[in-house]
Amino acid sequence: MTTIPFELFDHRINVNAMVNGEPGWLILDTGTGRTGLDRAWALRAGVELRWAPDSNSALVDSMRIAGLVLRDYVVSLFSTSRISERQGRFVTGLLGDDFLAHFAVEIDFPERMVRLYDRASYRYDGPGLVLPFASKKEDLVLNAYLQAPDGKWIPARLLLDTGNGSLCVILMTPFVERQQLGRIRPVIDGPLITGLVGPLQIAVGNLPSLSLGGV
Repeated sequence: MTTIPFELFDHRINVNAMVNGEPGWLILDTGTGRTGLDRAWALRAGVELRWAPDSNSALVDSMRIAGLVLRDYVVSLFSTSRISERQGRFVTGLLGDDFLAHFAVEIDFPERMVRLYDRASYRYDGPGLVLPFASKKEDLVLNAYLQAPDGKWIPARLLLDTGNGSLCVILMTPFVERQQLGRIRPVIDGPLITGLVGPLQIAVGNLPSLSLGGV
């Protein structure tokens, strides 16, 4: 087992990492497929643009997270400036599913610890609820039911996204329109979520209930 302490900052799981010997904060983001770094920071840290000078992928010589060391690790490159502005401090990058998929992962919020177990031998025997993934891929997609204001229960496939931080559930516009959920009132309009592309225009409202695995 590997234990990684984390800081819950702006409702997001932040872990310390050393990339090519340079320290930085990575957000543990189950909604991101590949681990990525801020491009300008990564170039200063000496990542290798092996494929092309303008490539959005790079090779990291070493990435250390707690007791784990990743060698010759491929990462994505992008700007984290929008996220950093939202958090109020510089965000080095996002730690994605390509890293987490190698382990059975336990996130202990009260103790502020992420525990990584060998996925082949791990067996869960606690009192918690076990929810199977609804995707054949490694994506953390769960089957859920949302209750509309008229009492109707609507099936939904939700991505478990620890990088979201602010809201319980985010529904995409086509789904809202198809299920006629735009009639939810009252709502608060405004760009309240900041992602890699900047502020996202959303409307915040309340659904009567959310059901996951019978809970």
